[in-house]
Amino acid sequence: MNKEEIRDKISSIVWHINSNYSPSGAETTIMEIIEKVQEDAYQEGFKAAKEKFNTENPSIDEVRITPDLLEFLDLMEDEYTGKKMLYLYKTDELTKAAGIYTDAWHNDTYQVNFYGVESKDNFKVIVTVIVQDTEELKLRYPDVAGNILKISEAGEAEVAFNDKELEIIKAEFDKTINEYKRADNIRKDRIKKELEYIKNPNRYIDVYNSYRDKSIAYPLAEYLDIKASQSGFDNYEDMLNEGLSIDYSGDYLKDSLIPQASLSEVVNQTTLRVNI
Repeated sequence: MNKEEIRDKISSIVWHINSNYSPSGAETTIMEIIEKVQEDAYQEGFKAAKEKFNTENPSIDEVRITPDLLEFLDLMEDEYTGKKMLYLYKTDELTKAAGIYTDAWHNDTYQVNFYGVESKDNFKVIVTVIVQDTEELKLRYPDVAGNILKISEAGEAEVAFNDKELEIIKAEFDKTINEYKRADNIRKDRIKKELEYIKNPNRYIDVYNSYRDKSIAYPLAEYLDIKASQSGFDNYEDMLNEGLSIDYSGDYLKDSLIPQASLSEVVNQTTLRVNI
């Protein structure tokens, strides 16, 4: 119902109160018109809000995402639920899809982060924001302030994409996941080979004992476990899994004529040939 229709309808009621409408009947009819106008306004406002805040999928024919601009990193995976999350670099395309695009610098007022999230058979892109200055946000970025604050209050918001766009984003997400898995498999294989090497029972390393003023041979694997534990790890394997290692250059296969060190001598030694 447009403005002219509302005016004509109310005018007709007013001019015919005595003939077609009683005062109470006229009031009821006018209230019904007002309620209809309010409902229409609500629906139009809600529709506009959804378009602004992007709470509905856009047209299936529209693709707003460029694959080459998508860059994922920093894999986070829940080993119990299998949920995977990757940080997604912010782009203009993503902020436009989320209804928070601005070409002005804003990191001193608010920050935006995007993530790709896969849980079971569900994949989505979420956006989070950190607002440093609410008043400055409203003053400097009035066009997006409302949406920014909504996301901030909710903690996160899902960015709506159509099927084609999600397919593009998911393909890049899967590609990055596979790259992480490949790198992780290479790392695990390297650790496995290193552990096989150092756990050779005949492989030793010379440890200098300042009290005796001489080097004493000690089993390499046990020595590395001791040094790793002194740095807060369960053992050397634990240290390797955290991406750290100890330089044990100078190790060798045991010569039975070389005396072996005791555990206390290794723990208490002060000058080493190997360094963490």
